[in-house]
Amino acid sequence: MRVYIAGAFVEQHFRARPMMAKLREAGITISHDWTQAEGDVCSCGHGRDRHGKKGTRWETQCEQMMPTGHVGDVEPCPCPAFNGIGAGSDAALTPEQRKQFALDDLKGVLTADVMWLLAANDKGACGSWVELGAALAAREYQRVYEKGPNVKIVVSGAKWNRTIFTELADQTFVSDEEALNYVRGLAR
Repeated sequence: MRVYIAGAFVEQHFRARPMMAKLREAGITISHDWTQAEGDVCSCGHGRDRHGKKGTRWETQCEQMMPTGHVGDVEPCPCPAFNGIGAGSDAALTPEQRKQFALDDLKGVLTADVMWLLAANDKGACGSWVELGAALAAREYQRVYEKGPNVKIVVSGAKWNRTIFTELADQTFVSDEEALNYVRGLAR
């Protein structure tokens, strides 16, 4: 069974990544791990390739020079090391990165047997709501045209009911742990 977990970028470390790890431990395949791909962008906004190579003195420090705001002045990037938490905003990514991440994420949704949305605890998480819409559209297409098995849609989180569209999910849960148990049960 293949599962795609959608969620808020800012909640990935305490929600998406732990749930993915627990599913993998249960022998379940993650159709696409967006937390790793987008983690190739450092909090300073530079990609992993802009940080020093292994074995160099820059291995733990960003080599980039950043403008100070004064004409012609630059200073070393403030990040002490590549931390891989992402740019913090889709707007900080290059157009090429944005397009590739979006295509990879959609492929993960469309090739999954289960799409699990970790409904954000705060505002934002726009991409995860788009992914929910893609899963709902794929399920409807499968129902009407393919007459085959439909993607299961699961939504969890204290604010699972932030939109009317979560009512179209197969299952909703207030806690991620309850949803995890349900998804693991689908694999049996």
